Amino acid sequence: MFSFYLSDKLFDKDNEFSANPLGEHLVSSFGKSSKSASDAQLRDLGLSTGLSFWYLFDYGDELVHKVTVEEVREMTSKDIDLPNMLHQTGNAPPQYGNVEE
Repeated sequence: MFSFYLSDKLFDKDNEFSANPLGEHLVSSFGKSSKSASDAQLRDLGLSTGLSFWYLFDYGDELVHKVTVEEVREMTSKDIDLPNMLHQTGNAPPQYGNVEE
């Protein structure tokens, strides 16, 4: 499961968009529900250059990432590989260990 918090505060329920691993919206049975990440379109989120927000991946491990918008522009036919990561700090943590088939 994952959430995006489009504010400077982690766990900000007023600005949370969430979904499960299949992309389905998570509806909370504890308090205020988040907005649907699966229904959200980047173009509709009011993102602007320099805006930072939080991305929480895997509620159990709480892998937290700060995301900063580098540029906002209209897509062209050459932009099939966007969005992409421009900078990373540190190494990615192991995810789920070795899975036996």
